[in-house]
Amino acid sequence: MRAKQLPDEIGSLVRLEKLSLNNNRLSELNQNVGKLKALQFLLLSNNKLQALPNSVSDCSVLEELDVSDNQIASIPDELGKLEKMKTLNLDRNLVSQVPSSVFLQCAALQTLSLHGNPITADIVHETKGFQEFEKRRQEKYTKGLLGGVVFGASGLDEGIDRQLNRPAKQ
Repeated sequence: MRAKQLPDEIGSLVRLEKLSLNNNRLSELNQNVGKLKALQFLLLSNNKLQALPNSVSDCSVLEELDVSDNQIASIPDELGKLEKMKTLNLDRNLVSQVPSSVFLQCAALQTLSLHGNPITADIVHETKGFQEFEKRRQEKYTKGLLGGVVFGASGLDEGIDRQLNRPAKQ
């Protein structure tokens, strides 16, 4: 049985570190999720979410937020309060812009994935704070390269879709 909503009592799980609600039918996220002060991983992919409540930003130790495969059109400015967030996955939603607060205030953010959204690489690159985020991302991957990590033929995944005009491989 797939969940359509979370009970208000979700907020009483104050020691919960990981909440995985992938593959349900959630159309909204209960505001009480913001009371989960120990929450590090919030996994909500493949639901019917149209928005994220501002209270998510009260999960001050959140490191990973996966809301891929939903119907989210905008990212709340308040997500910028998540200074410890390392990964934000918004693949296959309806996102057309990223608030500058996410790039400027999410100091630990290293992975932002926006594949399958109407947002373009140009819009992302022109967003205030993107250069700071890009520097952090580059440093992360440089450390990986120095450690012997090997990347595929397409190189680093920048987390956004691009129109590539490459000749077909023969």
